[in-house]
Amino acid sequence: MLPKFQLFHRFRDPSKLPAILRGDRRRAFLALLSCSAVFLLVSAAVGAYLLGTPSEQSPERAEFTFRLFTVLSNLLSAVGCFLSIPFAVEGVRKNRYRIPEWCVTILYMGATSVALTFLFSVFLIAPIKGVQLAFGGGNFFMHLVCPILCICAFLFLESEHRMTFRHALIALVPFVAYATLYYIKVVVIGEENGGWRDIYMLNTAVPVWVSLPIMITMAVGLDVGLGALHNIISARQQAYDERHAISFSERVDGDSLDAEIEKMARKHAEKEPFGSYMIIPTRALEVLNDKFENEHSMDNMCRLYLDYYLAAKEEQRGGELSSTAKDL
Repeated sequence: MLPKFQLFHRFRDPSKLPAILRGDRRRAFLALLSCSAVFLLVSAAVGAYLLGTPSEQSPERAEFTFRLFTVLSNLLSAVGCFLSIPFAVEGVRKNRYRIPEWCVTILYMGATSVALTFLFSVFLIAPIKGVQLAFGGGNFFMHLVCPILCICAFLFLESEHRMTFRHALIALVPFVAYATLYYIKVVVIGEENGGWRDIYMLNTAVPVWVSLPIMITMAVGLDVGLGALHNIISARQQAYDERHAISFSERVDGDSLDAEIEKMARKHAEKEPFGSYMIIPTRALEVLNDKFENEHSMDNMCRLYLDYYLAAKEEQRGGELSSTAKDL
């Protein structure tokens, strides 16, 4: 019989996890919650925009919904969050939260875009058009909740990849593409000739040669700032994880790597009930391997762990069967 799928099972008591595993598990769990929330909330809000009726105050509804940078930026962040969910699930199950670089780059693009949406809402839409329009109804999620969740997911929940100048340039691509299209539709063509209305007042309140450099400067500043802040937080998180790795390594008192792997595998086999998924603690194995000066490859260590774990389970199963036979 196949074991039941248990998303959050690792040990009977997750608080007993080694500190080097607890951090990854906590980040994965928070990433799962925040990314799922962003994806669901954005999907619901965009659906409401598409089903809405254009009005004098909000004409960008129904088929005109995708003219809004708010919608496009939140959709981009939702895509990044949706792609992160499988990695968060694996992180919760395996206590090892890792996201590939391409996925982090999409999160960076989404975070930069929704950060601009958030700032435009706070400093442009709310003062000029009112707080109700800026944060009322679905805009509460599109202008406030989802941007904050997406930015936090990018800044605090991923610490393996360092953002470089190349990543910063890529993260600006959505804004540059939209700004170019917006300029053509609003300034070059104009609303009276079949273009777009000046939604963000690029050429209304002040001349375009004043407002456009301000928006570009704001976008570049946010982009670089988010990347730098991500790197600072990541460095601190890596230092925190390294301290726990050293602490874990110092508590190891065995004479050989094989003996330590056997001890850990048997300990985990005793704690995990029959029918649950067996999860190899690769992060702990990496720390052990460093302590014993790389005696084995990761493949060999995983095979050793698996062999010891299954042997311990067979011994438990034999003991349970013997006890049952005696009772009978």
